[in-house]
Amino acid sequence: TLDEGDYPEEASFTETERKAILSLIASMQDSHVEVRIASAKALGQISRMLSETVPALKRALLDPEKTVRRAAVVAIGQIGVGAKPVFPKLLSLLDEEGNDMRVEVIRAIPLVAPDDERNVSSLVQMVGSTDAMVQLAAVIALGQLGTNGATAKDAIVGLLGDGKLDSTLSKETAKSLGRMGPPSIPLLFKMMESGQGALE
Repeated sequence: TLDEGDYPEEASFTETERKAILSLIASMQDSHVEVRIASAKALGQISRMLSETVPALKRALLDPEKTVRRAAVVAIGQIGVGAKPVFPKLLSLLDEEGNDMRVEVIRAIPLVAPDDERNVSSLVQMVGSTDAMVQLAAVIALGQLGTNGATAKDAIVGLLGDGKLDSTLSKETAKSLGRMGPPSIPLLFKMMESGQGALE
């Protein structure tokens, strides 16, 4: 839950700015899909927030239109750790949505809750996806967690499989292992020896 004072920047808003943001929040309930999408995108691009911003985007995750839900997920990722109260709902979307939405959720996870222990297990599950884009997004996200994602190195090893990773996934897997720190260095060498870990 959000406590009073969680958004100290509210005090810096002029009345005009506050009204403009509240208007965007109200537009999240508009009957036109395009308006709801545009409002979600705008809220994500505003560097400061009102206390009403994150709850409005959380409600948008339940919007009947997938395009609105996707815009809300992207906005939540742009807000970052300020949107952490939404993190449990983000995780649930990994099970509720299709692969294209999963990719956006995966991209948001390390931005919203980089230190939450639940993110690694959720991303590891996505590494095992049969969808190439979901798998790639999960590997990149684990790398963004840095040493916090190092416990996932065994899942990364599983990607090595029969040594037939495509070049993009191979490159991003090597990068992610490198970002995980010393515990993953032996695995990185293993990739390089097999010819899978070449980096630009």
